Amino acid sequence: MVWKLYMEHAVKPPVQFYETKPHPNKASALKRALAIYRNPAWGLKVLFIEGSNGERMEAAEIKTWCERAAKDR
Repeated sequence: MVWKLYMEHAVKPPVQFYETKPHPNKASALKRALAIYRNPAWGLKVLFIEGSNGERMEAAEIKTWCERAAKDR
């Protein structure tokens, strides 16, 4: 299954887009979301991740996961 990140870039006006690199699994997509979370200067925000089967993880859940993962490392 392939996972994609749907993001927003903080340019004026903000631009929403799918990241072009597909991730082979949910863990890989979450790892990328964590990298974005740890680097706010990039101006990116993950809105949701979505698997090819339609499974989604929304921004609030991703943020909670990233906060927990950042504390564990």
